[in-house]
Amino acid sequence: MEIFYNSKHFFSISDEPFSEIRQLLGSLSYSTFGIIIDSNVPLDIPHDLFLGAVFIERIEGGEGCKNLIVVTRFVSTHQSLLDRNSLVIVMGGGAVLDMIGLCCGLMFRGIRYVSVPTTLIAMADAAYGGKTAVSFGGKNLIGMYHHPQMVYVNPLFLQSLPDDHLASGMVEIAKLGFFFDDIQCALEHANPSAKDVADLAILAASRKLQLLERDPFEDEAASVLLYGHPFGNAFETFSHSAHGHHLPHGFAVAAGISFSAWLSEQGFEAADRHIQQFEALSKWIDLPRVSRQMTPVDSHLMLSLLARDKYVTGDSIRVPALGGCSGYTTIPLNKIAAEYVAWRSWVLSGSSEDDQRPSDNSASDEESGGYIAGRPSDETVAPLHFATADGPFLITTSGKRILDWSASLNAPFGHSQRVDTSMLPLNTGNYPTGSRDSLVRRLHEIFPFIGGFQFRSSGTEAVEAALRYLFATLGPSLQTVSVEGCYHGLTLGARSIMGSGEAGFSHTILPFASLHHPEELILLLESLLQSEPVAVWLEAVQGTTLRSLPASFLEALRKLRDRFPQRLVVVCDDMLASIRCGDWCSMPDMLPPDLVIAGKSWANGYPFSFFGVAPWVRGMAGDILGTTSYGGNPVACTNAVYSIGRIEEANLLERIRRSDAKYAGVLKGAVSLKPSVLRSEWHGMLFGFEMVDSRTAQLTARSAANAGLLVSQLGTVIRCTPQLDLPEDMLEWGLDQLMQAVDANA
Repeated sequence: MEIFYNSKHFFSISDEPFSEIRQLLGSLSYSTFGIIIDSNVPLDIPHDLFLGAVFIERIEGGEGCKNLIVVTRFVSTHQSLLDRNSLVIVMGGGAVLDMIGLCCGLMFRGIRYVSVPTTLIAMADAAYGGKTAVSFGGKNLIGMYHHPQMVYVNPLFLQSLPDDHLASGMVEIAKLGFFFDDIQCALEHANPSAKDVADLAILAASRKLQLLERDPFEDEAASVLLYGHPFGNAFETFSHSAHGHHLPHGFAVAAGISFSAWLSEQGFEAADRHIQQFEALSKWIDLPRVSRQMTPVDSHLMLSLLARDKYVTGDSIRVPALGGCSGYTTIPLNKIAAEYVAWRSWVLSGSSEDDQRPSDNSASDEESGGYIAGRPSDETVAPLHFATADGPFLITTSGKRILDWSASLNAPFGHSQRVDTSMLPLNTGNYPTGSRDSLVRRLHEIFPFIGGFQFRSSGTEAVEAALRYLFATLGPSLQTVSVEGCYHGLTLGARSIMGSGEAGFSHTILPFASLHHPEELILLLESLLQSEPVAVWLEAVQGTTLRSLPASFLEALRKLRDRFPQRLVVVCDDMLASIRCGDWCSMPDMLPPDLVIAGKSWANGYPFSFFGVAPWVRGMAGDILGTTSYGGNPVACTNAVYSIGRIEEANLLERIRRSDAKYAGVLKGAVSLKPSVLRSEWHGMLFGFEMVDSRTAQLTARSAANAGLLVSQLGTVIRCTPQLDLPEDMLEWGLDQLMQAVDANA
């Protein structure tokens, strides 16, 4: 295609692209040239292409390169090697093309460059039109129009492209399919083959160039090229801040298109168009999963992201191609805020034509049906009827969003947050052992003091199985000791095992207050150890009361265990505090347990728990089959492996410890002088306080629920278990609501 902005565009199917590029360069006049290659391009570049180049450099591609630091470094490094008549050849994805294009526009007030797009999204969209930019506080906020002298496209580069990047490019092509019948027809008959993808890219590029010839600055007809981009830019910015890395650009555009289509709904025809576009995009990507990853849960955060965008002026935003029409539609930001939450709930549900759009987000009386949390006899707090869930929120049947600091024990990364399905084939190919083996390897890394693991499908099962294992190890005369308020050690099944007089078992409960002066307790344990082995059952942080065990007691217990090796067994029941306290095991390092029991948080809501035993315990008892038919289920184990990886990648344990240091004093300072509060506790992402009576605690919990925050009320204790990776602003908002609820019932 000839002469567009003095740019020439070559679409080739040659199996020797580098020879063609070298031949094309020979037709150009230049003084010197340099080569920039996206590090994501795995192909080896022939040496003869480099002959005469004043520099050859690989640059890390992706959105991470689009910033002023990289631009400044490039210009300061290479400008002395170039002059006004030099040429730069850039090979890579759209981000690298954008960034190097900007650098070339800045040097000597503009030098020429040749673009060689190597990704589908670059071949179909990003390489044309001369728009160059980097991000600065928001997506593409610093840039200029600077057209390449030549664009060379060859589908051979797509053969090594990751699937996610192919899908990202297909979204940009599908976007044009909403406006061009020939692209839509080609998409309907396309197969995911290299040839079909290449043909689609060339067709999409041709249509884009035709639009830009008529409307080079995308003011009217070519505005359709920006469909979905205002919201997509916000989603892309949020995704990077939330995950620390950039997801493919086309994923954000897909979510932006869906929200734009939602906003255009006026009558049945528009509603049908919205659903059709949702289904068309879903052919190429998992749009509900992508939206869950890339969209903020809160409309206020969405507005703050949009505020940085070039499409926003004052209190409104210009949205391109709304309702399938060229040009722009101005929409008030307050409408965006009103519609955003409803759209996000719709798209996360993976909706079809049978789904209905919520009509009311007000806090009205709840209708019947759905899950009911908190009848007056329940431990939880309010008669709320929930229809669904979304990340850290529960959604009532009337559409009200409640920040959940109650049930997140079983969903530490939020509700409806499921493992990437790409992990399932990797971990569940061998049903009996594959995913369990993966998990066992990770657990051995995390718990170096443990020699073996057994899996169960619930915490109660794990507790009772662990007790039986101990009795098998140390004999039927084993004596058990637990601390007052230690819940899991006193499940019905555990009590029948530990306290059955007919079986001759002995169980002793230690008063919690006595732990602060452990001398007498140690004497008691010594006397028990003189006759039979003893298992001391501990919760480092007791979930019912949030009380943590005194360090002086733990140190005294460690010394006693050293004196009675293999007769005194320390059991850490970590069912609740595991991970939430900022470490894999909540028991302090001074006292590594002989047996640890954990669950709840590990598999993000799937029925799952495990116990692990020290090598000496395993050596005495042997390998007793302790896994039920569902315990160690491969899907649950896969989610546990995923959760461990997510905690490590986001450095969540360190973040939880910082949260403890930052907010513990704030909570205690805010409630310590309230006459209704007896004490407060903060242990990482497990915190709360005890009130003077259960009635006051219940009223406080209900006040918080009415304000949009769900907590657990257990007798006189208010307990909070937020999503582990809850954004800090949402954590602070929840704390503000909690303090206001305390003030209202002080």
